[in-house]
Amino acid sequence: MEDILSVVAFCKFQSKLYRSRLDTFGAPVERGFSLPEDDGEMRVFLRKRPIFESEIEQRGDYDVTTQLPPATAVVHNCLFQADLKTPFIQHLAFDYDHAFDEHASGEQVYRVAAQRLVSGAIRGGVGTLFMFGQTGSGKTYTMTSIQARTALDLFRGAEDWTCDAATPWLTVRYVELRGNRCFDLLAPGQELRLREQGDGTYDAGSMELVPDSPEELCAAMDMAQSRRATSATEANSVSSRSHAVCILDLCQLGGQLVLVDCAGSEWRKDSMYHSKERQQEGAEINTSLHALKECMRYLANQQKVPSHVYRASSLTKVLASAFASSARPCLSVICTASPCASDTEHTIATLRMGMSLAGRGGEREEKDMNVMGREPEQVYVHPKQWTPEEVVEWLSMVDGGQFKGSVPQNFTGAMLVRCPEARFVQLCGGSQQRGRILYNSLRQEMDRAKPKGMRSSR
Repeated sequence: MEDILSVVAFCKFQSKLYRSRLDTFGAPVERGFSLPEDDGEMRVFLRKRPIFESEIEQRGDYDVTTQLPPATAVVHNCLFQADLKTPFIQHLAFDYDHAFDEHASGEQVYRVAAQRLVSGAIRGGVGTLFMFGQTGSGKTYTMTSIQARTALDLFRGAEDWTCDAATPWLTVRYVELRGNRCFDLLAPGQELRLREQGDGTYDAGSMELVPDSPEELCAAMDMAQSRRATSATEANSVSSRSHAVCILDLCQLGGQLVLVDCAGSEWRKDSMYHSKERQQEGAEINTSLHALKECMRYLANQQKVPSHVYRASSLTKVLASAFASSARPCLSVICTASPCASDTEHTIATLRMGMSLAGRGGEREEKDMNVMGREPEQVYVHPKQWTPEEVVEWLSMVDGGQFKGSVPQNFTGAMLVRCPEARFVQLCGGSQQRGRILYNSLRQEMDRAKPKGMRSSR
């Protein structure tokens, strides 16, 4: 138990030490920061939720995620070396379009990550927002905040835009995807069938509501969210076990806004407690998320998604209007991350997925081998592996450099270690004292390169 507490204390210390060096990485992000508006681009963001007191007090958790403003997140991953006894810290840095720390407000997240989608839809385009992350990382919390602000912006100035009193300003549809089954959240209990249209998109025939104000739109979206399928997990007592897709059509402007709150990723440690049905549900969630990732990779790399790719799951079929659009789609992805040490594995998986969607390559890695506050034992190369240059360098350091030039320039380490003491005497001009000093110095280097348990006691 003491060893475990020591490892935890070590990891906490190294995380704090890393944060204490933040000044070397740049100044904090300005309060007025925002990205330039461009409705023909996919952007990927990260939002870290705060750590809760209950997690610290009841589970002994601590924060392992650090934000480096404005767009980098670092995870401090505590691992063990091959002996399974010696811990070390692996600092993994991930780059995004913007990374929000635990102090970021819902207003800031909306303004930077989602407002451009709303503006694009008002101009007649198609904007899509995806929420990714593990169970309990704050996806639905962030999505609810964004929905409320979206409702206000969509109705702001509607009177000035209205040109046809017979056509509604806005309609809302809200569907739920459980595996390959589709349900209407505005007409509870009604299962829908996806039918392909002539333009390659899919229609589920879901109910449309026509809200007349931001308040009515928020009420409809909140009602639909409350009807989602949930299940208790180790991370969250009301974990979303389905994908929720809110489709907002601006009927008079021809624009569309799609808000996708993806299901919480499955915890491996939860699976042993789940029924066969729950395990099958987790597999279907992962399958649909994989299909969605493939579609987004095609968008990032080729700006177009072939029809066979978005036909892979019901989720991507519902989103076909975003993937099959002839214009460049406007997409934002918000990855939500938990700061807890117990969630490190899942946080890293989420961040890697976000990096892959952004097309930014892999993470940057830095290892801290300072074990339990002590300097790590230095690793020595055995003299028999020395090159002639390394032999010359070593001779220049032995006993103040008095043996420099004692051996031929082409002498390798393998040749040196085979020399008996008499040969060293010969190389030192016949001086037995100098030959013995050089011989013993080499033996000390050979002994230093041995594993710790095999070194001589002298």
